[in-house]
Amino acid sequence: MQAVAQAEGGRFAADRDGVLVYRGRGDTLSAGSPAATLDRLGEGASYTYGGEVYNRVRVGVRPRRVGAPNTTLWTLDGSQRLRPNRDLTLIVRLGLPNGRTVGAASIEPLVAGSDFIANTQPDGSGADATGQVGMYIVAVEGGAVRLRVENTGENAVYLMPGARLRGTPVIGGDTVWVERSSPSSAAAFGPRTLSMVLPLLDSVESGEERADFELAGRSNPRGQLTRLTLSERAGLGHALARSLFDRVQIIDPHTGHTGLYTIIGEAHRITMGGARHQTVWTLERLPQAEYWTLGVAPLGVESRLAV
Repeated sequence: MQAVAQAEGGRFAADRDGVLVYRGRGDTLSAGSPAATLDRLGEGASYTYGGEVYNRVRVGVRPRRVGAPNTTLWTLDGSQRLRPNRDLTLIVRLGLPNGRTVGAASIEPLVAGSDFIANTQPDGSGADATGQVGMYIVAVEGGAVRLRVENTGENAVYLMPGARLRGTPVIGGDTVWVERSSPSSAAAFGPRTLSMVLPLLDSVESGEERADFELAGRSNPRGQLTRLTLSERAGLGHALARSLFDRVQIIDPHTGHTGLYTIIGEAHRITMGGARHQTVWTLERLPQAEYWTLGVAPLGVESRLAV
């Protein structure tokens, strides 16, 4: 989920009820009034100006392709003893014969006698015991598969070398870098480069779009608050009512700064048996670029696209 959030530019967190929440980049960009305005309600603030200026953005994407179905993605190299009336969990890495690690679009169920066999002896010279062994896919986890292996018999047996997983591989290529720059910003503030490796992006077009988005919001300096400590008394109502992903307007008299922010982190410290309640917000300023949202007005009736 962290990789997904980084690739898309979204946010992933647990809310106050313990519910996992994902918010895409569009949630931050969408228009709307702030849920609250805080004027002189902070006891402390972390303020920076121009610290996030970048005029060259490099985004690393990883093109990938889907391989042939029924490809062998994992093979057991040595015999393994399975204790009687027991099951165990194996986590195996997926890869190709050339040693390259891959993901999988799909994994085929294991077929006894074809994908695995078992024997009463580790060298395969004993009796066949495949009928008392089962191998089942529990989960596919990126470039790995979790397997359940069980021996339902009364005697120990051996899972023989050559046990395999078959499926359709997803083969990732080498990282390709997409670069966008603002010469005017570089001339005004000096060259500053932001590099982002986003392996879940698999196309140059996606990388270019992300680079353009970052460049639009970072090429010019601006002031922003990164943390705000609320006043214990005057700010308590806001501390209880506002939470992650709420939009707030902050008016800070210490710096003379006013801006719209999204709350992306909150910390509460309650002491003296509840008599004191300190709240610290981590803030993200809304992008300085403006965006037009499709769907607000009927296209071609109350609004129209123009080039």
